[in-house]
Amino acid sequence: MATRGQSKPCGARTGCAICTPIGRDKSLEAMIESNPRYHYLLGLNRLQRFLVNTRWDFSRRNWIGRSVDADGYMTIAPDVYSPDVLRELLRYALTIDMKEIEAARATGQRPRFQLISLKMLLAIDAQWSLYGYHPPFEALRVYHDIVECGTRYPVPEVAQQERATMPPKRRLYVGTPWQDLDDLHGYRDIFQEIATGSESLCMGTRQLSNGHQVMDVETSPAFDFADTGVADFFGLEYDAIIEDMESGRDFGPCGAYLYYSRMGMLSLSPQAISTVDKIMRRTQWLHAKGLVGQQPIEKLFRISEPSASPVNEAKPLQPMLFDVVPFPLSGPRSVIKRHVHKVGNTKTADPDDVHNLWAQGQNLPA
Repeated sequence: MATRGQSKPCGARTGCAICTPIGRDKSLEAMIESNPRYHYLLGLNRLQRFLVNTRWDFSRRNWIGRSVDADGYMTIAPDVYSPDVLRELLRYALTIDMKEIEAARATGQRPRFQLISLKMLLAIDAQWSLYGYHPPFEALRVYHDIVECGTRYPVPEVAQQERATMPPKRRLYVGTPWQDLDDLHGYRDIFQEIATGSESLCMGTRQLSNGHQVMDVETSPAFDFADTGVADFFGLEYDAIIEDMESGRDFGPCGAYLYYSRMGMLSLSPQAISTVDKIMRRTQWLHAKGLVGQQPIEKLFRISEPSASPVNEAKPLQPMLFDVVPFPLSGPRSVIKRHVHKVGNTKTADPDDVHNLWAQGQNLPA
């Protein structure tokens, strides 16, 4: 059911444990309070409430847009969750997973749910790298901190932010269009090519219709990570990556996405390759200007100017949910329901949207 003042839910009798369109999940709260059998869902319920309570908290939003208009301006307005909040959400989700694993071990049972699989972890890491939200492999650093070092990040109780009117948009001049600048490599690991030589058996390149050279990556119907590649990575490469990060190695902008592609783990639809190249060129260009990662709102206001475009009141923002990947359940299966996002027809969907996993939220309406 939907709580008062919220839009109608999807209509299912039971939804995802972290579904936000329903508002506060009073039904699940009542189940947890009335029956110890459902106490294992407390962490999920707290995460759902955190998402609902923060969706109008503009201080937790990323205020710098992801596109540059023909005049060289980027929009400054609340958009998806900020890079710091994305990392915060991953910490909460992995902490919830580890508490469930620890509880299962104590009782000799199998875990009843998992929020973040290893494949999903790599997908999140790839997206953070692609858009310049965090340095390469930051999601792996979070995983290492929680799963291997034992750090825990409980979901905090936060006050609910009331629905608000979108603040007036501003714009930031960033200059010359970036798509065709010669010093941007885009979806191409130029340093690996230099290191291995043109005759190397490593991944080659292909030419796009616009003349750009890109990696000759693995293709599939949609963005994906190969199961065997994920297993091999965590068995053979993961420890070395963590050591390189701890030693301060600079992997460069988009370095994780390029690495996963070069290793053959990450695959894309053929139609998405040119868009990924475009996104990488934009990220590399913004990286050189110091406009990637967490950007202080005060700084953006100081260096931007008011926008001449009209401003509309926003509708409630619904953070994009992540899959709840269930193990065999010992409790009622209807309580934890696999939520699968259909990201669109891969023949027509904008890969900017196809690539937006739960970690990127959803755009606020203009």
